[in-house]
Amino acid sequence: MDFVFPVETVSQKAFIALAVVFTFIATASLGLRLMARRINQRALGLDDYLVLSSWVLLLGYQGINISAVIYGGMGFHAKEIETRFGIVPGESRFMKYFLAMSIVWCGNLALTKVAILALYCKIFTMRPFIIAARCATALVISCTTIMAIGSLTICRPLDFFWNKTIADGYCGDISALWIATASISLTTDFIVLLLPMPHLYTLEIKRSLKLALFGAFSLGVVTCVIGAVRLYMLAHYDPSDPPYNALPMMLLGFIEPAMGITLGCVPVLRPLLDRRHSNERVRSSKLIPLSSYAASTAGVQSRATRYHQTIDSSSEPQLYPPPGAITVEKSWDVYNSTPTPTRETC
Repeated sequence: MDFVFPVETVSQKAFIALAVVFTFIATASLGLRLMARRINQRALGLDDYLVLSSWVLLLGYQGINISAVIYGGMGFHAKEIETRFGIVPGESRFMKYFLAMSIVWCGNLALTKVAILALYCKIFTMRPFIIAARCATALVISCTTIMAIGSLTICRPLDFFWNKTIADGYCGDISALWIATASISLTTDFIVLLLPMPHLYTLEIKRSLKLALFGAFSLGVVTCVIGAVRLYMLAHYDPSDPPYNALPMMLLGFIEPAMGITLGCVPVLRPLLDRRHSNERVRSSKLIPLSSYAASTAGVQSRATRYHQTIDSSSEPQLYPPPGAITVEKSWDVYNSTPTPTRETC
């Protein structure tokens, strides 16, 4: 059984707590997304399955992060690990988890970005935009593949990544690889953020909805800021004590994909708001009773019409009401009076 490090420092406890909190936020956002699809009675699309895949990777990534604290000693100084716990070299256990985190982090962010681009293609159906989105998707996938391969081949043999006592082992410039990885990720973040902005004004929708979409897509600025701060920290990272010095970067590392999933779900949550507003309108409405009148010589004809109130809970109009939709019945009375005959005079 692997050695279990005590979780005793404030940074370790905060790291695990924040990992759980941000995972819960991403999970709740995904649940709301699936609920919105169900309310809207739409089958899951490619973007939904990509977000689900990204969420699964997020769970694995957070599991690796927490394991890095419990089994890798993240949060302790390497010298303390050697002298207090008798593990030499002190960074060996942590670096195994760090390598796994680097690869899963790349895949997690890539799936989230590709899912957002797939959602863009459903909203903006112009051919030039779809071509641009597909090119951006190819860029994200290719960059992710290159970064993952680079992480696996930067050291020869691979074990030398975490065990520097191996004879004849060597590593390339790991810090340069990390900075390049973060820079490429930040660049693709800005591409995904800015790609739909010029086309929002071409959508033939209400101005309020257009502003709401603009605000939802602009939330991607959050991930860009996180990526920029992480890049700055990588540029000033001290590799002499990885278990201790890497913790702040790892903290931003799991916040970024969790926020990416959360913000990627925001633009499709409109059916939840529409349903709430519709329920409020139904509760505040009054029933229109049928009127009864005494029969007259002219007679009374009552006619009722029935129609369905459709809820347009997405940007695509619903032509027919779904099963279980609200049915509103209105009636009115039409009086047919016989005109009084006029007397003709000669």
